[in-house]
Amino acid sequence: ILIPLSLAGQQPADTIKAVRAFSVTVQKGVVFIQKPVVQGARGAVPFSFGADYFLQQLDYPSYHYCGAFIRTGVSLNFTDFQSQVVGKTITGAVFIEPVYRINHWLQYQFRVASGIGYATNPFDPVSNPANQTYSTHLNTYLHLSTGLGLRLTKNLGIDFNGHIHHISNA
Repeated sequence: ILIPLSLAGQQPADTIKAVRAFSVTVQKGVVFIQKPVVQGARGAVPFSFGADYFLQQLDYPSYHYCGAFIRTGVSLNFTDFQSQVVGKTITGAVFIEPVYRINHWLQYQFRVASGIGYATNPFDPVSNPANQTYSTHLNTYLHLSTGLGLRLTKNLGIDFNGHIHHISNA
């Protein structure tokens, strides 16, 4: 689970049906050890930064369809697990993120993403036998998140989200 801080910039949405936007993310997290076999990852403290590029729907038909404004986009992230055993990853994913507006400056969102990742230090019986978390450089990537977004200005917002990232052998 990573605790993120995101900043997003976009054009004003007064009469626009959709906007393209870019956000920068910074995340700090923890690794959950779900099985004794992956004890080699214990003590990893992931630090991640990345970028998202997305299309935010703002028109009434999109809102009427599911009661939310939908974001769809791509995400690119670099994570350093700060562990000799686990190493580092680069992930790329596509995502969908319904955004529920609570009032003029506050929103609730959740995200589902799927993609691919490259990990630097997979299991190797000689050089890295402690890494039982993944065994190939190329891996599948799944992501779930939820949180709140605050609109700071007409063109700038900040999001506070909780994330779950799962990287698994391809």
